[in-house]
Amino acid sequence: MKKLIYLFLTILIVGCSGDDESNTSQTFLEKYAGVVWEYDQWDTIDEDDQEGAWRYIIFNDRDGFFTRYQAEYDGTFNCYTAGEFSNDEGSISIEMNSDNVLKFRWVEIDNENGSTYEDTSLLTLTAINNGTTLEITDSFFPEEVGTWSRVNISNPCE
Repeated sequence: MKKLIYLFLTILIVGCSGDDESNTSQTFLEKYAGVVWEYDQWDTIDEDDQEGAWRYIIFNDRDGFFTRYQAEYDGTFNCYTAGEFSNDEGSISIEMNSDNVLKFRWVEIDNENGSTYEDTSLLTLTAINNGTTLEITDSFFPEEVGTWSRVNISNPCE
């Protein structure tokens, strides 16, 4: 009987002692690296108003953490990748990189005609609905929330 109890305890201890990786939390950039999001309102934007609009957003867990597929004035698209930096033209710095929230500060400095103008935005990106929707708010326009939907396409910037 003692051997049976020891055998049961051994099985119980071995069965419960494995690594539990389900408690490991990933950052936003780790969790959503390579995911492509498309702007929900893209089809409603007049062609003349698309210049500068971000159609797709892709995140990377590396130095260039943020790539945007952006409309240009001539109807074409270009990809721009940004990472953390700081120089005399501005800066980008990550303020929060948690499970489903990424916040980064984007500062543009304009030096023209002897005067300096600094444009600062705090962008808050929140993944909701199990990561199928991305909401973005800008500190300049906090009442406006842009939404992007996760799409199953390859990265348009590669």
